[in-house]
Amino acid sequence: MRFDRVISTIDAHAAGEPLRIITAGLPPLAGATVLDRRRFMA
Repeated sequence: MRFDRVISTIDAHAAGEPLRIITAGLPPLAGATVLDRRRFMA
């Protein structure tokens, strides 16, 4: 199997809540602020 794109992540939990942090593999996000970038990813 061959993949054109690989996204690296770290799975974790904080206070019992699961979360996934993307560490590599995405292009630069559009937006000037963190809120703009969050909206772009949603």
